[in-house]
Amino acid sequence: MAADKQFLVLVLLIFLSGVSSLYYLGTSQPGSLRASKFGVPFLSHSVQHPESGECISANELARHFLN
Repeated sequence: MAADKQFLVLVLLIFLSGVSSLYYLGTSQPGSLRASKFGVPFLSHSVQHPESGECISANELARHFLN
């Protein structure tokens, strides 16, 4: 009986540490993991280049106009 309770406590500790780790990674990421060095979010959509009309990434567009 005591071994069953110890195993249950161990399983609960592993589960709670996993959930808390995932929560921490999802909520408190450093800013360098959210945006490029030009300040463009990594999960942004493609944009239309104003001169040529082709679709390019927002990071490429920011690099072009900031350099």
